[in-house]
Amino acid sequence: MKVLVGQLILDQRPELADGLRSVGSLESFDPWMMTSEVVATIARFRPDVVLVHRLMLDMSFLLRDYLRQGSCPDARVVIGSHPVTNVDKIETAHAGFADVVDLGADSESLCRRLLAVADGHSALDNDPLWSAVSRPPRVDDLQLVPRDSTDEEILCLIAIGLSDQEIAESVYMSSQTVRNRVSHMLIRFGLSNRTQMAWVFTHQNLLKRISLGIERRPRPS
Repeated sequence: MKVLVGQLILDQRPELADGLRSVGSLESFDPWMMTSEVVATIARFRPDVVLVHRLMLDMSFLLRDYLRQGSCPDARVVIGSHPVTNVDKIETAHAGFADVVDLGADSESLCRRLLAVADGHSALDNDPLWSAVSRPPRVDDLQLVPRDSTDEEILCLIAIGLSDQEIAESVYMSSQTVRNRVSHMLIRFGLSNRTQMAWVFTHQNLLKRISLGIERRPRPS
């Protein structure tokens, strides 16, 4: 098993490194660097499992993109949190990640969980939470492609939190026309509600801007 571990987790649990090395290969990385160095590390190490702190859930689009660029799209991502809450579980599943582990557990237990994940097993699959809460769609399956610039403007204003009437005044349309456009976008994108649409749009925009910034960054001579 080859495990790529976020540096924040090793800072909190330095003894975990020895435990992981006893069951496989270990490499650390800083997913917050937001540079091509992260992609290079992934491409070189080719991890089976990637263990990152729950803070990375807010940047799940970016981590997914790093794995794709590093030719490791099938690496199984595990979120580390302490304690593990139901919200952590739902966000982990929504991000399309494999599992969430309790960073308060002993090193031996954590290593066993990671080995199980590497073998294709996830504790989320048998979690009683899923009998009460619908498993959320994987965020990678939710792609927003605005039909035109007006749709994109409306999405921006929804993400900011404006009402239909406020959006209508901003884009010079009737509030009914705005409502119709929003309804059609929800159907076209396969989303459940405006909140979900705003979340996906915001994260996809963030990923595009970060990627564009990296591409424009001067390369060292």
